[in-house]
Amino acid sequence: MANTQRLSEQIIDYLQKISGPIRNKEPRSIVSGLDTIKSEFVNAILNPNIMKEYGGLPSDKYVFCLVDFQTLTKATPGEAYKVFLESVTKAIEDTMLPATRKEEQRVIKSKIQNVHNILKQNELTYIEFREKLEKFVQSGVALTFVFDNLDSVTKNSSLDANFFKSLRSLNVREIANFITVSSKNLNEFMPASGTGSDFVNLFMTERSHEYI
Repeated sequence: MANTQRLSEQIIDYLQKISGPIRNKEPRSIVSGLDTIKSEFVNAILNPNIMKEYGGLPSDKYVFCLVDFQTLTKATPGEAYKVFLESVTKAIEDTMLPATRKEEQRVIKSKIQNVHNILKQNELTYIEFREKLEKFVQSGVALTFVFDNLDSVTKNSSLDANFFKSLRSLNVREIANFITVSSKNLNEFMPASGTGSDFVNLFMTERSHEYI
């Protein structure tokens, strides 16, 4: 079914620009000082019909997992990994399973059940988190985390450069991709170690029209 939601030209331009990088697991940063643009973009990228129509990314493969960093201002890394994994299972259940053939659904549902078991823990280690993501990827799931309000990370010193290096390794291992949405360039607020392995070095930036 075609999407009937009206999108601004800028959002359509964003979606078309990031579709190739999403296929290639190349992180992108969306920067806008306008809350309306950020909100419209997040709503669009989480809509499977829109992503199929404007990005050519079908929901039986491509899964977009929202993480709002405003909810993580007091989280430990282990708690954050849990939130990320909860986002993955929700996105798969809400958008991927309805578009997947029944025989494939059984395989994915068994992996989701295993994830639900580990989500009973208060926190996850990085290894536990990564291994569960790898199971989904092995089943043909292409994961993209959508980080909204990422600039809120400045309110939580626990999510430091080492934490984001662990996320960086997910992209380096081709387990997950990242799209960030914020009002500033990542290097203006992200924790950095001063090395080439910093999380921000993964990203190319797409800036909103008001900055151009």
